[in-house]
This record gives sequence, C-alpha cells and structure tokens, in this order.
Amino acid sequence: MTRKIITSYQKLPIEVKKALNNTYPDGVDDEIQLIPNAFTGTSFKGIFYEYNDVVYLIKYDSQINNIAISDDEDEDDVDTDNDDLIDLESE
Repeated sequence: MTRKIITSYQKLPIEVKKALNNTYPDGVDDEIQLIPNAFTGTSFKGIFYEYNDVVYLIKYDSQINNIAISDDEDEDDVDTDNDDLIDLESE
C-alpha cells in the first residue's frame, strides 16, 4: 500500500530533498504542474515525486524556479515536527 503525503518543499525530510536533487540535478522547472485544489477552488504549483513507497505531492511557491540543496545542509536544519504534512493513506 502506497502512502500519499501533501507537503511543501521546505517541510520535506532531508533524505527526500537529496533524492529529489539527485533525480532532477538541473531543477524541477519542467516537472512543475498547476494542480487544482477541489476544496478551495484554487490552484497551486507542485510536483508528484515517489520515494520509498510514498508518493509526495510537493507544493512550490510560484517564485521558486530552480530547486537545489547544498551538501552542507543537515537534518538539524529541517523542521521534523511534520505538523503540516497531510497523510492521505489510502484504505
């Protein structure tokens, strides 16, 4: 069973950020889609990314064009409380 999580890029775990950077070393510009929000009637920019049996819907600010993380970023800099992660685990 695949878990589904909606989150922002800033709230991604560091290992997912690194995997995303390895998958898209030139950035995610070509992968970003306009995704409708059925609850609010608005849309947001984001990408779908699968990592370790989890499908992430990663929301991006419209100002973000090219995402890359530096090698000196460590887990201490990442907010791990995950309060704003939405787990859409299918039943």
